[in-house]
Amino acid sequence: MTKYLITGTSSGLGEGIALKLIKEKKNVIGISTSNVINNELLESAFYHHLTLDLSDLKKLASLDISSIFSDSDKVCLIINAGQFSFDDSISIKFDIAERMFNVNYHSAVMLIKLAKMHLERVIFINSISGINSQFNQSQYSASKHALQAYSEVLAKESVALDFDVMSLNPGGMRTPLWGKVLIDVDQTSFLEVDTVAETVLFLCALPPNTYIKNLILLPSSDVCNN
Repeated sequence: MTKYLITGTSSGLGEGIALKLIKEKKNVIGISTSNVINNELLESAFYHHLTLDLSDLKKLASLDISSIFSDSDKVCLIINAGQFSFDDSISIKFDIAERMFNVNYHSAVMLIKLAKMHLERVIFINSISGINSQFNQSQYSASKHALQAYSEVLAKESVALDFDVMSLNPGGMRTPLWGKVLIDVDQTSFLEVDTVAETVLFLCALPPNTYIKNLILLPSSDVCNN
């Protein structure tokens, strides 16, 4: 049986992906820092939630994978969690940068290591910022560059490890994340969560041993700048 392990399912894209998968009667395990979850997910027999702060690497390292998956389970791991902030390259506080790298990069590496015996496919939700660094997003861009590099190396190594790796790099996307940002951002032409979630489900449905490398999905507002 294939199960879908998704990070960041409490809101935004992670929530959107999980909702689409349970409607297809796929078994989903969601991980997020928040335990406030969409009622449709909580009430579904196809959804199981784990409340876990992905910035706490010690707690993540102690996650008992055997309590989530049986020996015969295969896992499609969707790395979606994203810590974000606007910052210049000099003044960002170290604790914010550390948390961002823990959530955006180190937790992804650790989850892949924990689930390695079950992996069937890994889908990285990276970012256009991981390919082209964005102004006033120094640490976010740096963390996404790190994840982008890791995903490319893992894709090459996975050929001999019986699982495949794909990377999706969205541009601006309309999610609740922007409500936590103090800078006013024009979201009128941003990608809809539903559009990106549908793209992820397309990647999930591709045959085994299939690779799409660095699929970039942009709204019109990002095309000229990327």
